Amino acid sequence: MFCSKCGTKIEDNSNFCISCGSKVVSNIDSQNEIAITVHQMNNRNVESQGQEEKGSGGIFVVLGWIFFSISLLFFPIIFGPAASIMGVLARKKEKTQGTVLIVMGIVGMIVGMILGILVNVL
Repeated sequence: MFCSKCGTKIEDNSNFCISCGSKVVSNIDSQNEIAITVHQMNNRNVESQGQEEKGSGGIFVVLGWIFFSISLLFFPIIFGPAASIMGVLARKKEKTQGTVLIVMGIVGMIVGMILGILVNVL
């Protein structure tokens, strides 16, 4: 067996390296420590990904509802599809609200066009 710090050959039953004095870790202990460290790093990565995913789709939802509101009164052919696009972008993080925005963007475009026609006729 060899010392993990300095590489000096040591006896199998030694607890400390005779050259550098560091504690000798057996292969089984070092494998267990590596497995525990890898497991802890994976848990941290999963937790950090979960934190990044929360709340990153909120701006698309807000913009989508603003575009929907505008599409009812002004330029429905532009702001209706824009609301639907915001719904598609929001759907990656907030599935239900994204789907609702997609549908409401299309509805806003149609209703806005009908309101525009009615205002011109009357």
